[in-house]
Amino acid sequence: MSVDDEVQKAVFLGSVYVAGVFWNHQNQWNSYVKVVDCSLGKKMNIHLSTGDPTTLRAIPKLKRGDWIQVQGYSAQGLPREDRVMKVKICSFGAV
Repeated sequence: MSVDDEVQKAVFLGSVYVAGVFWNHQNQWNSYVKVVDCSLGKKMNIHLSTGDPTTLRAIPKLKRGDWIQVQGYSAQGLPREDRVMKVKICSFGAV
């Protein structure tokens, strides 16, 4: 298996439901969005975080119940939780 194959597996793109927005007032870089991906026929919790200032500023504008289109990649360096996929987002927008 090539490196390109591994990178392709790590890419995430899809429409997701916003389940919660968690804004950290002490350190905004620790803020994240919890979303649910129902496209697989089951709920899949996804923890979205970002390293991009423009994307970070958009997080507080989201609210529970929004549907958003997300593009990102599997965030290997983030701590793992059971049944939660960690994704570092590159961009997102309204569906």
